[in-house]
Amino acid sequence: MDDFNLIRSAITPAVHSGFGCTKFGATVLISGDDPPIAAITHIGENSFLRQCGSLKAPPPIDFYKLSLQWPPATCSGGVRCGTPIPTVFTIHGIWPQDINDNPIPGYNRTSYACYTPPPSSSSVLPTALTPIQSNLISLWPDLKNPNRTAYVFWGHEWDKHGTCSDYPYDPFRFFDSALTLRQGLTSPVMGLTRGNTYTVQQVINKIQNLTQALPEIACNTNRTTGVVQLWEIRLCYNRPASSSQLVNTIRNCPHQLPVRNGTITGPCKTMLTNVYFP
Repeated sequence: MDDFNLIRSAITPAVHSGFGCTKFGATVLISGDDPPIAAITHIGENSFLRQCGSLKAPPPIDFYKLSLQWPPATCSGGVRCGTPIPTVFTIHGIWPQDINDNPIPGYNRTSYACYTPPPSSSSVLPTALTPIQSNLISLWPDLKNPNRTAYVFWGHEWDKHGTCSDYPYDPFRFFDSALTLRQGLTSPVMGLTRGNTYTVQQVINKIQNLTQALPEIACNTNRTTGVVQLWEIRLCYNRPASSSQLVNTIRNCPHQLPVRNGTITGPCKTMLTNVYFP
C-alpha cells in the first residue's frame, strides 16, 4: 500500500467519527463526500498519526518482545492441545514494552484510549491477514486447534498487544513483523536438543550465540511429572523508527528471566536452575 492510501485508510475513520482534524500544514481533509476523501500532500504517515491519529501522547513503547513458545512444553504444562503438536518454536506473540519492561496495555476506551480514532477491530483480521494466513497457521498456530485458522487466538493477541502498538490501523504489519522475525531464525529448535537438561545460563548462552543478543527465558512445570521445563524464549527488538517499518533490530532483553513488580516469576529462579527441553 502506498503512503497516500495508507494514510487515507487511517484518515477515513477519523473523518467518519467527527475527529476535528480538518486542516493542517499542506493537508486538507474533504469530508463532504461519502466515503470521505483526503487530499494529502507533503506529509508522512508518522506525521499524520502524530497530528491527526492521536489525541493523546503516543504509547510509551521502548522495545518489542517476540515470544516464542515450545509447543511440547506448552501442551504438557497446562494447555490442552490438539494434534499434531508442532516440534518447532512457534509464535506466542509480539509485545510492545515500556522502558521498565512492563507490557503496554491494549486499547480500552475508558481506561487506556491510546489512539483516536480507535484502532482497527479484530474483525478485520480475516481480510487483513489473508496474504500471510498460511504462514501464520504454520508459525503462529492456536495449539488448541493447530490445523485451523486461529483468528480467535490472533484476535486476542491483537486486542491485547497490537491495538496500542506502533501499528494501530495496520494489523497486517503488526503480524507480519512477528512472522518475518520468526522466519529469519535459522534454527527451528534454537540450537537445543530435545531430551536434554540445561541450566538457564546454558540456554541463554546458546540463544545468544545464535542471535547475538541476550534473550529472556520462561519456564513452566510439566503437569504430570512436576519437572521444570523450557517453555518460551523471548527475543527483544528496538522500536522501529517509523510505523511504516517492520520490527527488525535485535537487542539485549533487559531481564533474562521474567520479572513482575521487581520479582522473578515462574519456576526458573536463577541462572543455575536446571530446565528440561521436552
